[in-house]
Amino acid sequence: MTCLFARRLCLAATLALALPLAEPAGADTRPGLFDLVTPENILRRIGQAGIGALRSLVELQYDHILPDPAAGEIAVTGIVAWPDVPWDGVGCTLTADRVILSTAEPQNWDRLRLKLDAIGLSVSPGCIAPAPRAALAKAGINMLDIAQASLEVDYQLSTAAATVTLHLDLPKLAALDGRAHFSYLAANSARGPGADAIAAYLTDANLALTDQGGLKVARQFLPDVLKTPETAGASLAAALTEMIGAANGRADSAAGQDPDTTLTAEQQSFVTAAGRQFGRFLTEGGQIVVETALPESEVAIGSDFFDDPRAAFRELMPTVQPHQASDTPLIEAGLMRKVLDAAPDATDEMKLVVGTALLTGAGAPQSLAEGRAVLEPLAAAGNTEAALQLATALADSDPAAAYAQALAAAAAGESGASALLDGIEARLDTATILAAQAKLTPAAGPVSDAPFASIADLRGEALARMAGDLEPRSYPLAWFWASLAAAAGEPASASLRDEIDRKMRLHGPEAAAAWAAARAPMEKAALREWLARDLGRKFGPG
Repeated sequence: MTCLFARRLCLAATLALALPLAEPAGADTRPGLFDLVTPENILRRIGQAGIGALRSLVELQYDHILPDPAAGEIAVTGIVAWPDVPWDGVGCTLTADRVILSTAEPQNWDRLRLKLDAIGLSVSPGCIAPAPRAALAKAGINMLDIAQASLEVDYQLSTAAATVTLHLDLPKLAALDGRAHFSYLAANSARGPGADAIAAYLTDANLALTDQGGLKVARQFLPDVLKTPETAGASLAAALTEMIGAANGRADSAAGQDPDTTLTAEQQSFVTAAGRQFGRFLTEGGQIVVETALPESEVAIGSDFFDDPRAAFRELMPTVQPHQASDTPLIEAGLMRKVLDAAPDATDEMKLVVGTALLTGAGAPQSLAEGRAVLEPLAAAGNTEAALQLATALADSDPAAAYAQALAAAAAGESGASALLDGIEARLDTATILAAQAKLTPAAGPVSDAPFASIADLRGEALARMAGDLEPRSYPLAWFWASLAAAAGEPASASLRDEIDRKMRLHGPEAAAAWAAARAPMEKAALREWLARDLGRKFGPG
């Protein structure tokens, strides 16, 4: 009786617990926990948290938050903000059609990227200081419209190289573009107190101002001294001379020396170029660019770098030009047609220049199809620089084709090809990798005597084939040489051999099958060489 009662009690308890969990007939299906925790929802919550934090600084409204985890970005649309300004007036209102915060693609582990992009900005007059506001009002500009404003930091974890980019586009007025490249940028706290917090090595920097109609408006209000190239240039040169000279004097005083306001040769050269180009720009429009021309490949920028203006000018060598200097040539139509039409006098060098420009979009409009058509025959003929350009350009869009080119470029020692090879390989399946390697490195046939001189030489061959920066990378051939060295008693080679097997096995059944097919002829070849060369006797204790 007690047992029966207990069973009934247990059954009742079980039903009581289960019933609330059961869906009633005809009820709507409710999402589970993992349906709610999606990448989109996580990004949306992050965006909402950021908006909440921003509202502690400025009054803000928006329409929608649009996350895109695959692209690594989040967009906020329909933004209206009312920031405080330090002057009296009707108040400041900022609107933006869209603000996008984007990072590197989630699968790219070697890149950190942060870009803030605001599109369709409008700035009310109350946001502008009284003096420039009055000038804009005279020009008939009551609302400042900005088509795009962006700031981007692009950082490579492997090399610590960084690029900082700025863009500001004011339709019918002007555009401002800035860029700085650092060969190394990283925290520097390990050097102890008193050292710079950041280690920064600048390779180049520039800032370009392009007239988009604003000068035509401004000339109506410029003083007469700024209306001719000669007087405008002289006026700016005089102002710069006074400003830089005063900075020299302050640096001398800080160092306990008598102040000397004389300009150095580098400073005077900058002033002369700035005056000449400023006069031209004010009267002719176009573009004016301030950029560095470093005497060395890079310069260390510390917290006290600009304390000595003479040294700063000497190391940066800033100059002012009518257009941006570029290491990338702009391809003229004649050269382009000669290469694309396969003219008999089109040299390999011409093809490399034009093909690279087409692949990268620097110096010519980007066209992957045309670039490949130009460079693939060069690469097939053994031009490894063309192979590297192809591998770099196709790594995202066609990784299988890029991998074959990267194999050849890395084996030839092209700078950066080995790292590129590893990056592309991470995007391919094992069968594709082994097939590409087999095309460049056929199955082991007759081999030379040199690698059999010692066990160390056998191991060296295995490592070279594994790395792919002395010989074309081939996992089967790496296994072949490692197997021979391991058979002779070399433990490191045994570890390498087993590690290759393990890597292939852990990539799944399809990878294991592809590896078994590629490994089988290597087993036969290794046994053949062992017997034919009597390596047991050669490397044995006798």
